[in-house]
This record gives sequence, C-alpha cells and structure tokens, in this order.
Amino acid sequence: MPDLSESQIEIIKNTWYIYSPDIKGNGCQLFAKWFADNPSHLPFYKKITGEIMGNPEVIKQATVDFQFITNLIENIDNNYYFEDTLSKLSARHKQRKITIEMFERLGLVIMGELIDKLGPDLMNAVENK
Repeated sequence: MPDLSESQIEIIKNTWYIYSPDIKGNGCQLFAKWFADNPSHLPFYKKITGEIMGNPEVIKQATVDFQFITNLIENIDNNYYFEDTLSKLSARHKQRKITIEMFERLGLVIMGELIDKLGPDLMNAVENK
C-alpha cells in the first residue's frame, strides 16, 4: 500500500462514498462496461446471462464487489488489513485462473466510471480547498 496523505485518503473515501450507494445502477453499468470492453471475462461469471442492466446476478455480484471495495477503503490506513485482505482475494481468484491483468483492467473501468459519473475533477476536490 503506497503512503497516502490525509487529504488523498479523504478524496478516495469521499469519491467512493458518493458513487457506491447506487449498486443497482452504477454496479450494473460498471459490469456492462467491463464486459463490453473485456468480453473474455464474462465466462468467469457463469451465473450472469442475458442483459446486464438490471440483471439480479449482476446486482448480486456488484453488491459483493462494492462491499469488498468499501471495506478496503474504510481500512485504507491499516496496512495489515489491506495487505492480508488483498492476499486472500488474490489466492481465491488465482484458483479460478483470474489474472492480475484482469484486475488491472477492472481497475481502469472503475476509474473510468468514477470519472464519467462524478466528473474528472472530483478526485481533486479536497486538495483544491
């Protein structure tokens, strides 16, 4: 975990807390964008079939993922928790043949969605005050 300033941590938390409550809308759009940009990732989600938007399985997966990200963000200044949690996540996903490159692509989609939904300057708002 890189060292983050108090204001950087506040930006991360504020940004996520604005975006994450709309799991049904933002979660479905996030997965729709991710699968559109990376169609080879969809087979890893065997229960997700048909339309992505409003799909109960997508909402269920988005809920799990958003809660996981929220827990990481809430513990962003706890290096042990952060590293232990990511290590366990990595081990579980490695067994399913999910690669670091897939996580990196998802990270890019998440950043793109945050910028699209909240504006390109939102993550700089605290530092500009």
